[in-house]
Amino acid sequence: MATAVAFVRCGLGFTLLPEMGLSMLKLDGLAVRHIHAPHVHRDIGVYRLENRHLPPAAEAFRQMLTDTLRG
Repeated sequence: MATAVAFVRCGLGFTLLPEMGLSMLKLDGLAVRHIHAPHVHRDIGVYRLENRHLPPAAEAFRQMLTDTLRG
């Protein structure tokens, strides 16, 4: 995301970023417009090492994500 913002700062166009990442970036001097329609959908995945169990905290977090995203 930082690279995309750097390209914008250099005048090389625009970028689309997830809103949750905006607070991590220095956006002063840039125009930010929120997209409300059409509804934007993207697939995300959970990656882990094959044939390994996750530590209990990581497994609980994975389960919470799965439950939240399905509901």
